[in-house]
Amino acid sequence: MEISKRRTLASGAIALCLLLSVSAWRYWQLSISVPHPLVPYIAYFTYVLLICLWLRSARRRIAQKSMRRFLGAECFIMFFDATVRFVQDAVLVQDMAMLRASGYLLVIPLAFLPLLGFLGSLGLGGATNFRMRKEWWLLAIPACALAALAATDARFHLMFSYDSSGTQPDLLFHPNWGVYLLLGWYAGLTLARIGFLVWRNRRLGANRRPWLPLIVGLLMLGATVPYFGSAFAPVPDFVEFFARLFVFEALVWESCIASGLVPANTAYADALRSSTLTMQILDRHGERIAGSEDAPTITSDQFSMLRSGQNVNLEDGLQVVATPCSRQTAWCVWVQDMRELRLALRNLESLSEELSQKSDLLSQELRTRSEEERVRSRSDIYRYIGSEIEPQVSRLSALLKELKSTQEYPATSDGITAKQKELLGAIVRLGSELKRTCMSKLSQLDSR
Repeated sequence: MEISKRRTLASGAIALCLLLSVSAWRYWQLSISVPHPLVPYIAYFTYVLLICLWLRSARRRIAQKSMRRFLGAECFIMFFDATVRFVQDAVLVQDMAMLRASGYLLVIPLAFLPLLGFLGSLGLGGATNFRMRKEWWLLAIPACALAALAATDARFHLMFSYDSSGTQPDLLFHPNWGVYLLLGWYAGLTLARIGFLVWRNRRLGANRRPWLPLIVGLLMLGATVPYFGSAFAPVPDFVEFFARLFVFEALVWESCIASGLVPANTAYADALRSSTLTMQILDRHGERIAGSEDAPTITSDQFSMLRSGQNVNLEDGLQVVATPCSRQTAWCVWVQDMRELRLALRNLESLSEELSQKSDLLSQELRTRSEEERVRSRSDIYRYIGSEIEPQVSRLSALLKELKSTQEYPATSDGITAKQKELLGAIVRLGSELKRTCMSKLSQLDSR
């Protein structure tokens, strides 16, 4: 965790040094007779770069979606103000009337920045699908009213007084009563944001001290006193008023994160480094972003295989697996221990072979039993039919014996006696009857 904090402090220090360096160069250029023509472009590029970097850093550390959306809206307003200031320096530098008219637009962020910051703090401790109550949106009414006062001040002069006695438009914006309403609105919502974060943390069981955000808020108020006390002068500041305002707004959020009022994801890299998950996160080129200390080094060929959906086999039964994350701009890679799984697969293969052999033996046994059952069933059928035709068979045997005994009688001209004819006819009739009986019984058994 200390490594993450040092990195955050180092990043903030570098951003502040960049802002001060560009501001010093700009101040020096504007103090000479012929400033460099790239001054507004470099200053604008620096402001936009710092706004984007801070938004990216804040969104990576703050997990609550509602807070991230309002932070994005704040950065959009910062970008709008920086763009207006760029147009003034690069395009309207010779048009005094347009310079004064566009100068009122620079005050609009003072109405919306504290509102968005306060609404963003309402999501602390809420679920991912948190939706704040509709009553809080009523705060947009005074914000829009103050923004309307600033946008129409060229006509009504409720925020800044205007001296019309001069021949040229006066670029000094002398505060009127509307500006003090705006100052009270900004200070009140900033304090309300800090107070709400303290109250919500205590509700969640965390007793966080708000001294650091309060100190930043007091410094912000002190930085605006010269402007609200006298005039918003066109004399170049070392750091421009709107840029100073944005720096303090970012410092309010950063101080809330540093003091624990806003929980942030700042220790993932340290936690991953000290874990035993053998997991790492690679960028789209295969370079490690973060990972555990025992995670293996992934070569370019292995990374190409992982990106194509293949797994990489290592020694000792280990396997490297990867899945894309963050819209395939990064890859999560981890090591799976396949030894137990492969042992289980080998056991399953041997068991499958054993079961196959047993299945063959069982099917052979079933065929044998089926054949035995068929033979036994046929034998039962024959016994049943035999018991049914036993009287007829006995009668037929008796007729055959009687026919045999008649061979001693003299034969007639036909070669057989009348008695033999009678017996043969009875035998034929009885045989036919016996055949019909057998066929009938077989048909009855088949129909069952």
